[in-house]
Amino acid sequence: MSGRVDSRSTSPEKKALIFFDGQVLDTVPVNDDGYFHLDIGPGILSAGDHTLTVEADLGGGARLLSEPRKLQYQRTGPWVRITPFAPGDYVTNRPYLAGEAGWFDEGTGAAAAETGQKTAQDTRAERKVRAVEVSMDNGSSFKKADGKESWRYRLETQGLANGDLRLLVKAVFENGDTAVTRTQLTVDTKAPDVTLLEPSEGGRFNQAVQLMGTASDDSGLKEVAVTLREGDKASYEVPGFIQGLYLDVHALGATYWDAGMGLTFFSDAVKLQLQVGMAPPGRFSGLVLGAKLLANVATLPFGYLFGPDWDFFSMSLAVGANFSYFTMSENIVDFSAPGLVLGGIIGQIEVAKIRIASLRFANTYSLYTEYQLWFISSDVQAGTAGRLGFGLRVGLL
Repeated sequence: MSGRVDSRSTSPEKKALIFFDGQVLDTVPVNDDGYFHLDIGPGILSAGDHTLTVEADLGGGARLLSEPRKLQYQRTGPWVRITPFAPGDYVTNRPYLAGEAGWFDEGTGAAAAETGQKTAQDTRAERKVRAVEVSMDNGSSFKKADGKESWRYRLETQGLANGDLRLLVKAVFENGDTAVTRTQLTVDTKAPDVTLLEPSEGGRFNQAVQLMGTASDDSGLKEVAVTLREGDKASYEVPGFIQGLYLDVHALGATYWDAGMGLTFFSDAVKLQLQVGMAPPGRFSGLVLGAKLLANVATLPFGYLFGPDWDFFSMSLAVGANFSYFTMSENIVDFSAPGLVLGGIIGQIEVAKIRIASLRFANTYSLYTEYQLWFISSDVQAGTAGRLGFGLRVGLL
């Protein structure tokens, strides 16, 4: 059983007394938002009709009494419950609503078998969970949860309004019986608003710094923390048009290998990197120093196809250019007259891009393959040369 005390009392000692048939069953705490709950096990109540009332102790002698609630209790029968959240809990970031369902039986199946009505196996089959469904509109519509005896349902909080979320969970059994439970949670996807009023920008202080500001949140605030760091704030920020820093390793193509570092711009749509590698012996060989510019022309987010559970995975197509300096020295690194610069165009397919949202550093990993078409300008033999390569890109920021 669960409920909420709607009171303006600010006493930290609020508690609720649970009465069954006029007798105190238990005393439970009331949280800061007024919610309380109590799990009543099968051995506490006797079968039959009961009357439930709740008396809220607000501290300082103030009390509130609920209206009586009539109910009928049976020791055996279907049940369903929600396990990860207590009433009033805050939910965000698409959590799973989960729980269990079943049939509490004290040997009635065996008793039925002895009288010849049904076999115990038939009785157990009829009492299996067929499906568990969740409703967010008081039973007007239901959506099926994953699982049966152990079930879970994803709460897509990004599509829910902030505030109270009333949920109804129904378990349907093979014999047509149902069990229903309800709860109320609080959706909170909006970050608090914080405004620093003092000190002003560019102020100079000694001994102590006086800070003053405002903070607010629709769901209330628990604490406000202040952090003071040394140095200019510019050293802690990345320019707005730069989204990230990445490392790149590449094999095949025009080189045995190359490794580089780059920056991403405009929501990861443009990449600019510098790289160094080693080319195999041949017409163009030696140490290779280069720069690569890529621009995304198409992105396929798998979350669009398969839902938010796949938001971490995407594919993309990019085109760009590569300009590299070949030292033309096979055995030694020699920046001499024979060295030359070659240019080429690139078509790159990002086969798998995985973003790990829980990591703040090195949280993006991309496997890609690219086709390089190099343009060779020469008095001896001009033309083009195509090469296929493969690489791994790790997003650091």
